Amino acid sequence: MTTPLFQNITIIGLGLIGSSIARKIRDAGIAECVIGYNNPGEVTEKALELGIIDQTAKTAKEAVSTSDLVIICTPIGAYSQIAKEIAPYLKDGAIITDVGSVKIAAIAMVSAHLAEEQQSQFVPAHPIAGTAESGVEAGFSELFDGKRCILTPTEFTSDEATAKISEFWQKCGSYIEIISAAKHDEIYAQVSHLPQFVIFCYMATLAELGDKIELSDCLSEEFQAFTRLKNSNPIIWRDIFFYNKKALIPAIDRFVDKIKEIDLADEPCVEGADYSIFATKILPNTIATTMLSTTSNQDYAGSGFKSVTEYRIDKINKLMQGTDINDKKLPPPLNVLLEEIARFYQIIKNEDAEKIGIFLEKIPT
Repeated sequence: MTTPLFQNITIIGLGLIGSSIARKIRDAGIAECVIGYNNPGEVTEKALELGIIDQTAKTAKEAVSTSDLVIICTPIGAYSQIAKEIAPYLKDGAIITDVGSVKIAAIAMVSAHLAEEQQSQFVPAHPIAGTAESGVEAGFSELFDGKRCILTPTEFTSDEATAKISEFWQKCGSYIEIISAAKHDEIYAQVSHLPQFVIFCYMATLAELGDKIELSDCLSEEFQAFTRLKNSNPIIWRDIFFYNKKALIPAIDRFVDKIKEIDLADEPCVEGADYSIFATKILPNTIATTMLSTTSNQDYAGSGFKSVTEYRIDKINKLMQGTDINDKKLPPPLNVLLEEIARFYQIIKNEDAEKIGIFLEKIPT
């Protein structure tokens, strides 16, 4: 029988990623015991009922005091409070890691509460895996198979702790890449956070256009794939947009500058089905091609970037056959998209996480 890599592992936050890690740990025999800690507590009870954890914890002390590895799997905005709560009770030599999509902010929030010896055991990580679903029941053991996992060790992280977390993620099915936190945040602002931002703005655009959009134009497999990210957890993305705004804003700027090169005077603008076709077929195509032409480091992209950029309409002329491009009764869909982008851009740039969250809650899915 293979010796487990760890005796006890605590997972804080049992959403899609946390519950998938728990499932993989049990399936691969990576630990003897998986302890779940979540707010609200009903989630850990559900995880216990599903058989993906071995124990639940009701307090921070109960959650981490016996664990050799603690994995933070919550939205990034909760990191500081979590680190503050668990730091006094961490077992000597316990490794701390996370799965957050923003690393500079995650490192700052966690490190601020760790003692010097605990700093050497902190290994920031980001598995490049996910779906548009969320919650404890959305997880599955194979989520990380064949996927990249980025590690961003700090200047204090020990080589031994980094090697142990590398082995952990390899046993979860991932391959490892080690880069700086700054490089990570710049790359994923482009290949992950920008596509999510644009799809949220696109959905707001469709809502603004209202009954000018034909429902039948939104039912194709291609359209559903293109808008898959609309179902992403708004709480998670509220924090990502807020804490990585420094890297995200320039990525949005490049995207907008490129898409503005389109001659709006030539954009078809008609009532009825043709207008709907432009909004639901040609505009997604424009978004996809613009994103591809303005995004570097595409080899780091995950499924979200691909779902947006793989949208293609090869027969635009046929789709628009019979369209009266001289009808200017309605604002062009592209103009509406740019207005929504500008509105959300200003919120991200100037407001706090709460205001970002309020905007996201209003976007229909």
